[in-house]
Amino acid sequence: MLAAKGGLLMKNLSIMALAGASLSLWLAPVAQGNCCEGEFDWADPYVDALRNHDLGYLVNSRGIPVALAAEAVCKGSSAYGIADEYDFGLATAEQIARAVYLDVCPEMAQ
Repeated sequence: MLAAKGGLLMKNLSIMALAGASLSLWLAPVAQGNCCEGEFDWADPYVDALRNHDLGYLVNSRGIPVALAAEAVCKGSSAYGIADEYDFGLATAEQIARAVYLDVCPEMAQ
């Protein structure tokens, strides 16, 4: 009888341990998501500018490097510079620069 109660206790403890582990696995990503959800907010103006000028396909296909290239334009890089550094064709780099000059940093256009 005592052995049966001990087995039942072990079963209950095992179930509780598994439930606790499952809950912690579920909560961990949720907690991590809150800390990083604004990590790429800096890219929003660049992405918006590219989309406003029908260059959203670049964002969709190449991701964050496109926003980095656009940011580089506002920091003084030329179309030639971003074409070389981010591996764009020159025509595409010029389109990126134009979109960013018009919508994000017009003071950089010369």
